Amino acid sequence: RGTLVHEMMAHLWSKLGDHAVLEVATAADCEALIAEAVSTALARAGRDRGDALKGRMGEIERQRLAALARAWLEFERRRPAFTVVAIEQKHAVTLGGITVNVRLDRMDRIATPAGPRHVVIDYKTGQASVKAWLGERPDEPQLPLYAVGRSGPEPIDGAAFARLRTGDLRFAGMARDQDLIAGVDPIQKAAPALGDWDRAVVAWREALSALGRGFATGDAEV
Repeated sequence: RGTLVHEMMAHLWSKLGDHAVLEVATAADCEALIAEAVSTALARAGRDRGDALKGRMGEIERQRLAALARAWLEFERRRPAFTVVAIEQKHAVTLGGITVNVRLDRMDRIATPAGPRHVVIDYKTGQASVKAWLGERPDEPQLPLYAVGRSGPEPIDGAAFARLRTGDLRFAGMARDQDLIAGVDPIQKAAPALGDWDRAVVAWREALSALGRGFATGDAEV
């Protein structure tokens, strides 16, 4: 079910592209786009799951996904202007002798008085906590991995979970600046021990490199 949500969101934002298009879309426009995105997600899942999503089960899932998409688009409509600049982008990161293939759900570009900022986003349908990015052995290293290993013209200025759960829609994360996305705190508030965003990236690089070296040398201590 989480994969269905990821597929649906990728399709929605590949068509919408930015907040400006969402803002002027009519209810009918959104309903047509949602129906298309849900059908695309179910069709892709059907290739792997066979008959599991056909009949009544498929119809229940179709209704659930459409309701979730409707609520999420309305939630994002209330955000200040942003542009989605990457969707399902794959990237190889090498740390401590180990190469990890990371697939980014999404990256937004947000205009600020200090210039454009870029925030990487990971969709979550279950529990999500930024504490899972911290410490010597982070439990959820995907977004820190991307922030550390990103190569390209756009430096990463923030990382966020997008919580897509009926009745609990929100962003949670940490960033270089205040107010990039509601719910994404500046690093000084989210993790004071890290100091600032640049020092947080250095700390992540050190922790993830140590994990890579341990893995490469067979360290399997519980």
